[in-house]
Amino acid sequence: MAILLPWLHFAIGITNNLQITSWREWLVHGVDINPPDQALLGGVVSALPWNLKIFAAFLSDVVPICGKRRLPYLIMGFALQGAAWVSVGIVGDSISFPLLALQQFCTTMGQVLVGVMCDTLIVENVKYESGTQVGRLQTNCQLMFAAGGLLGTLLSGWLPQYAHFSYTLMFVITGASKLVLLLLVVFLHDPTWKREGTIGESASATWGGVWESMSLIRVLKPLIFIFAFAMMPNNSDAFNTYLIQDHPICAWNAAAGQCDSMVTDDSGTLQYQDHCRAFAEYTCDRQWGGLGFSDSMFSYIGLLGSVGSVLGNFIFKAWLINAGWHIMFASTVVIACAFSAGQLFLMIRNDAGQTLTEQWHLPNFAFALGDDVIMATAQQLLNMPILILMARLCPAGAEGTVYALVTSIQGVGGTVGGVFSKVATQSFDVTNVDFSRIWELTVLTSSAKMICLLLLPLVPRNITDNQDEHKSPWSGVTLCALFLGGLVYALYNIASSLISSTS
Repeated sequence: MAILLPWLHFAIGITNNLQITSWREWLVHGVDINPPDQALLGGVVSALPWNLKIFAAFLSDVVPICGKRRLPYLIMGFALQGAAWVSVGIVGDSISFPLLALQQFCTTMGQVLVGVMCDTLIVENVKYESGTQVGRLQTNCQLMFAAGGLLGTLLSGWLPQYAHFSYTLMFVITGASKLVLLLLVVFLHDPTWKREGTIGESASATWGGVWESMSLIRVLKPLIFIFAFAMMPNNSDAFNTYLIQDHPICAWNAAAGQCDSMVTDDSGTLQYQDHCRAFAEYTCDRQWGGLGFSDSMFSYIGLLGSVGSVLGNFIFKAWLINAGWHIMFASTVVIACAFSAGQLFLMIRNDAGQTLTEQWHLPNFAFALGDDVIMATAQQLLNMPILILMARLCPAGAEGTVYALVTSIQGVGGTVGGVFSKVATQSFDVTNVDFSRIWELTVLTSSAKMICLLLLPLVPRNITDNQDEHKSPWSGVTLCALFLGGLVYALYNIASSLISSTS
């Protein structure tokens, strides 16, 4: 398992990223989804299943299928992902927004099942580590997962641009690849589990172990920090749309005496004609649009984001696993915010439409790396200490549920952050064709994460700082309130957005 699990994570990393460039391009040039709704799809609808991760883990802990607790659910996850991606590839551009939201929910739900089962298999094997080997399996799996993401991201850009695969064909290939991974499941070891007592007794015993962990003050404190950091808004959907949108959007047609669109969709049909026709000659030529990055360029940015994840794992494993975490967390947050603000050089244009970097004769591509590379590295440096801490807290028999607790609460925070991101993007009127205020959105999102530094004392000082056994029922109540409150808030926003899209 010490060899097979990392390689399985490598394969999952490839298939998870295989469609990433096509998906982003298709949202803009296929179904024409604006950044606020992209934030709803990616930050809320797709994030919602991660909030249910703890229930998937709880179910696998107490309800085995044919005596197996992990492999049957792993099979379900791969099958659900494969079917969802193949379906959207077949339906294509005619899909409605509510059906697209359902597809994203099913895809991510499958990914959650796969992730929970893989995480649980890791946690069950972590217990056999000791001394200098503590945390090595987990780090190796994360490293291989990120490395697989590198290859998948490259293919996501190369296949559409150089092999001329359509975006919908890439979705079908992604779904088929997920189904192929089912062949690897038979090689995994999942010992037969014999239940002692009824399902109700097993559920009660498992919940008892979960509540014991939730009642620990040393569990509550870092989870509050994780929740707060995850709920900060981001500009990723708006910025990614800005990178791939064509430049310029409109051009004055002197012969026809009108403003025409310069942008075509995946099938070659002109987009945004109604938008461009509203402009007179002078204003028509000032609709700059985005940066017009190609499929391969966008995939390279995603690739370097995956490099950032690998780099974060390597740095933590090599030098920081036994270091002081407070200094590491503080410096990581500050550096990440500073580099994220570097995107502003791409957003401020002169009267000729040149960005600041172009005026300085520098490539736009270099500054586009700031958010992806640095934030991916920072996210790994922030996640690994907490994940290792939680893995060591798991009680026997409830490994999957307790380990899923931290990622579920983090997921709820991320979902709330997705709602905040949608609201912020709408507030600054950023659309697929109007990026005039995207710089204000970037200033807000880059500085927001600095607030989390106020909660830094809640983070353990180092990997051995987990000896406090103080408990309080209010600790468990607080975690339940964070989880349920965030979940209800996210569901309300999803429902209201879907209702408004159909009215």
